[in-house]
Amino acid sequence: MDTHPTAALIRLAPRHRRAPASSLSVLLLVTSIVAAELPQPPEPQAAQQVPLITPEPVAARTDWLSFHADTLHTEFGVLTERRAAADGQFYLRAQPRIEARLGSAWSLRLQPLLESWHELGLDDAQRTRLDSAESYLRYRNTRREITLGAQFLRWGRVDHEPPLEIGSRMDLIRLPLDDWHRQRRSVLALNWREWGSQLNYEALLIPIFRPSRLPDRDSIWYPINQRNGRFLGIRPSTGLSLVGRLGTIDDSYPRGRFGGAGLRVGQETGRLEWHLAVQNLRRAQPYFEIDRELQPLLPDQISLIDVLRARTRRPTFQVRHPMTWAVGGDLGWSGQRSSWRMEANWSEKLPVTSSGFRMITPSALDWAVAWERFFGTLDARISLQLRGRDIFADRPVLDRYQRVALLGDAQINLARGRWSLRLRFLEGLLPTTQVLNPEIARITEHFGSWYLGYHRFAGSSATPGEFYADNDLIVAGWRWQP
Repeated sequence: MDTHPTAALIRLAPRHRRAPASSLSVLLLVTSIVAAELPQPPEPQAAQQVPLITPEPVAARTDWLSFHADTLHTEFGVLTERRAAADGQFYLRAQPRIEARLGSAWSLRLQPLLESWHELGLDDAQRTRLDSAESYLRYRNTRREITLGAQFLRWGRVDHEPPLEIGSRMDLIRLPLDDWHRQRRSVLALNWREWGSQLNYEALLIPIFRPSRLPDRDSIWYPINQRNGRFLGIRPSTGLSLVGRLGTIDDSYPRGRFGGAGLRVGQETGRLEWHLAVQNLRRAQPYFEIDRELQPLLPDQISLIDVLRARTRRPTFQVRHPMTWAVGGDLGWSGQRSSWRMEANWSEKLPVTSSGFRMITPSALDWAVAWERFFGTLDARISLQLRGRDIFADRPVLDRYQRVALLGDAQINLARGRWSLRLRFLEGLLPTTQVLNPEIARITEHFGSWYLGYHRFAGSSATPGEFYADNDLIVAGWRWQP
């Protein structure tokens, strides 16, 4: 959530009507609950401790070909605030996986991703999309691994927004709701890894850039709210709000642009692990630049005529993904039940908006320190992460980026793993913001898990907690995942 776009769009008079709840979501949820409570086979007398993760998914396998149902997820949510622009939302995700062995060293993976989301009460905020998760051809032996195709970038070490992964493509459609690893989207790349006796080497090439996925422009999660002219990460002002309500947005990006390359070297043996990385990548997170002819008129000299005239020439807000050089590294060590991870990355050309409403690209330092511990006797774990950003700009900026923030993820399993209590949170310290995601889940051995959760947002002006404050949400759903 450190990247804050500087503009937003919505229709002049968006239609708002109440839509009925999806019968499919209700049917799936009821079926999963009933299935979860069916009588289970008797457990052995010496039952093993149930791990925190759910069991492996069902797989159909032959000698060379296997099929896995990696992820099935459906969720229905109701917004609790009267000021919310939508009544509720429905989400469906299916992610199968097919793997083939093409010899002793060659393998093939095909992993389509089907997603559908609907925001009830908003006419246009709905979409069904077929995408690709990880689909690649891989060669691997004892000293080398070469992967070509759609794959996840895993150069970061911490759990949430790793500083090293500036080129990691994300799905921002459910940004405040999902775990970081569920937000990842595949990148078309060539990845070459070499394991030496002392050091490991990894080279990355992204020949074709694909940006992170933005929500629908009418969505309550879009970073520009054209209903009130507000922008995620920018303090409101009269002139800027006028531009936000009446302006046009172009969030598309030209296809075929070069994505960049990177090189990493490190050591991954023993309790102490480290890496150093040099990257020249295009930033995957989108940033919006204001029309340059409107910038001198902001914030107080702009008029309705200026905005309408500018709409006829070009989009009021244009998405940008600048290329950037970055140098960073990570360090991690672990004991029997706990681990520490540190990560830092210096990069140039971070897009921000100056006090004159111009997009500038200063350098920045992103850092993170994380601690995680497992409690075997309690069947519990806790993870804490302190992260921050320092921007080296030669002039004041309007962006309210998170200088220091504390993130946490705590989970405990009860009743020999049948029930799970989990709390995820973001507590921004500079500036102050708060995102809480508590959840209770019923876990079964053969039918996945069904859960009830809550998402709460609060904070100071222009922070994620304040920007999404009207979107507090109660959710119920069912998921099957490894």
